[in-house]
Amino acid sequence: MKALLPTVLLSAALLLGSTQALTLPPIPTAAPTSSVTRESTITLGLEVVASGTLLVAHTLPEGATFVPGSAAVDGQPVDVRIGHSGRLYFTLTAGAHALTYRVTHQDTLPSLAEPGILRVTEHGQDLLQGDVDPDDARTAQRPKETAPSRTSGVLRLPLDGAVIQEHSTSIQMNYVGDEPELRVNGDLVPTTDILQFW
Repeated sequence: MKALLPTVLLSAALLLGSTQALTLPPIPTAAPTSSVTRESTITLGLEVVASGTLLVAHTLPEGATFVPGSAAVDGQPVDVRIGHSGRLYFTLTAGAHALTYRVTHQDTLPSLAEPGILRVTEHGQDLLQGDVDPDDARTAQRPKETAPSRTSGVLRLPLDGAVIQEHSTSIQMNYVGDEPELRVNGDLVPTTDILQFW
């Protein structure tokens, strides 16, 4: 027991000594918050039982920016124009059920404004819902699309709207004399591993 006591005391002294010499790193401060750009899809349900052409006018929510090329009616792309007032104008055929488009924004979106719906037939115009400024609609322009250099978010490629190749490409090599060696990363590929079609 007497031999065990000095060992226990020595172990306790080593533990105390090592904890006194231990210094903790400083506690990190919170990083400044950066603004995050969000993307939302806005869906307008259209319950119009009428014939003719519909002109739908919708005001963007405050702080939102329209994403060009994102407008669709029942899943099919649709042309959109932006008036001088900032309102979006969509020309649709009657019978459409859902109009969707995407917006980017920083903060939470406020509640959506009611869309204006104007029915146009060969007999004239009928305002079915909300309000539509005919002068603003007449002078509305297509949005200018800018080609993105990369997509936003974690996945950078493929770019939005890029078409990915769905088939392989074959390459034909013409050479004179002996067949050249095929090397991959400096290693010779045996000719038995090369597939030839001729």
